[in-house]
Parts: sequence; structure tokens; C-alpha cells
Amino acid sequence: MGRGGFGERATLERVTLRWEAACAAEYAIEVSDDGRLWRRVAHRTDGRGGTEVLGGLSATGRWLRVLCLRPGPHRLYSIWEVGLGGPVEERLAARRAARESELRTAALERCAKAGIREVVAAVREVGDDGHWYANIFVLRRG
Repeated sequence: MGRGGFGERATLERVTLRWEAACAAEYAIEVSDDGRLWRRVAHRTDGRGGTEVLGGLSATGRWLRVLCLRPGPHRLYSIWEVGLGGPVEERLAARRAARESELRTAALERCAKAGIREVVAAVREVGDDGHWYANIFVLRRG
């Protein structure tokens, strides 16, 4: 199960799930105003992974969660991305960009203090468990 908050009450019309190979064959989309009491707004029993769009929701809430009920081809679940569309997506994207900028600046400062001048990331293909894995290597210290 994964969940995320919008920061304020929002209206959802559509949810797009981008799954890794480890998807749910059955799952539900739920919303909440307080993160404790949940209302089911969509339920799929034919999940196939990849990109799945659930439209026509007309749901409001401050929180959203994806409740995985039955695994697909793997025993695990892994969602690459959740898209919401419209004003909610735009508001969250602006907040995410600001936070990423803060984190990037802090990471660069820490690297500079440690004398790290270059970092390269290598990604390998999906594993037997349906997840992608990333390996990060520090190549050069200054």
C-alpha cells in the first residue's frame, strides 16, 4: 500500500498508475480527509501493469492511497509513478520541484565538503522480483 497527501483537500478526476513489472492484479484507489477514514473510489480486478488510467472518479480528499489486494506476476508490488492530472498535479509538481532543488543543493554541498567532484549512476534491468535497481558509484575525489 502506498499513500500520499495533497496538503489540502483536492478533487480527483483521474489517477494514472505506472507500474514496474511487479504490479497488482487487484487493487483499489481510496481517498481520505484525515488519513484515517478511507473511501474507495475505484477498484480494479484486472490489473495488467504498465500504465493504467482510472478516469471518471470525481472524488475529493486530502489523502490518496493505492491499496494492493492481489499480486500480479510477482509476489511484490512496485509503482513507478502515480499521476493525478489537472490542478492537483500542477500544485504537487511545483512543491516537488522546490523540494528537489533544496535536496540537490544540500547534496552538492555535502559532496563538496567530502571532496567528491563527480558521481555517476548506472541502472540495470529489472530483476527477477520485478523491481529496477540502481547502483551509484563515486568516481573521483578532488
